[in-house]
Amino acid sequence: MDRARLPAAEQAARARLQHLYDLTAALAGAITLAEVSHAVSEVAPAALGGATAAELCLHAARLVPPLQPEDSSLPVGAGGWTDLDRPSSSDGPLTREAADAVPLALSLEADGVHLGMLIVYGSDSSTAPEHVTAVAQQIAQALRRAGLHEHEHRVAERPQLSLLPQLPQLPGLETATCYAPGSDLLSVGGDGYDVYDVDADHIVLSIGDVAGHGLHEATVMAQVTAALRNIVPRCGADPAAVLDEVDTFLGRCHPERMATACHLVSIAAPAP
Repeated sequence: MDRARLPAAEQAARARLQHLYDLTAALAGAITLAEVSHAVSEVAPAALGGATAAELCLHAARLVPPLQPEDSSLPVGAGGWTDLDRPSSSDGPLTREAADAVPLALSLEADGVHLGMLIVYGSDSSTAPEHVTAVAQQIAQALRRAGLHEHEHRVAERPQLSLLPQLPQLPGLETATCYAPGSDLLSVGGDGYDVYDVDADHIVLSIGDVAGHGLHEATVMAQVTAALRNIVPRCGADPAAVLDEVDTFLGRCHPERMATACHLVSIAAPAP
C-alpha cells in the first residue's frame, strides 16, 4: 500500500473500531426490546460501514415465548421492528428513498435460536465480513437478553395481577383503580388495596405497601390482604383495632418486613 494512504487507512480502521465500541456500549445499556431496537436504528448503521439504515425483522414468539396460548407474542411497548410471526401486522419495514441502497440481510442467532434478520441499507461493500459478523452477533446477544428479560418480567407480573382484588359493586358508590408500577423494569411490588362493605353504615377502604419491589413483597402483601379479609368483617369500623391486628400478623409471620397501611372508614349518611 502507498505510504501516503497509510494514515487514512489507519484513521478509517480506528473509526470503525470506535463505532463498534459505541454500538457495544449502547447494546450493553439496552434492557428492553424497544431499547435494543433503538440502539440498532441509531448506532448500528455507523458500525456497519456507514450504512444509511438498519432494521430488525424478528420472530417475537422465539424472543418471548407466550405463557398461555392466547397471549400475544408481541411484547407491549417493544416497537420499532417487524414481527415475522405476524405477517399481517401493519408494522412493516420503513421505506427508504435511496434507490441505490441495496439491502443486506444478516441472520441473527443466539444460543442456537434463530431470532430473525438484520436488514442493512446502503452498507459499504468494502466493510470486512468479519466486522459485519461481529456486529450481527452483538445485536443477536442483546436481543436474546432483552427477550429473556421480557419473559421473566411477564412470569413475575402474572401472579401480581392475579392478586389484585375485584372491587365490590356498592349502591351509591363508584370506585375506580389503577395499578401503576414504580419502575418501567418491574411491575411487581408490595402494593395492595381493597374495598369492604362492612355493614349498612360503614364502607372501608384499605391501602398498603410492603417495603421493596419484587415477587416476594407481592406475596407478603397477598398474605396481608388475606388477613385483612378476615379481620375487617370483625372490627372493620374500628381502624385502630384493624391496624393493631395487622401489625400483630406481620410481627408473627414476617418480622423482618416493614409495611405501611391506611385504613379509611366511611360512615353512611343517615336516610332522609
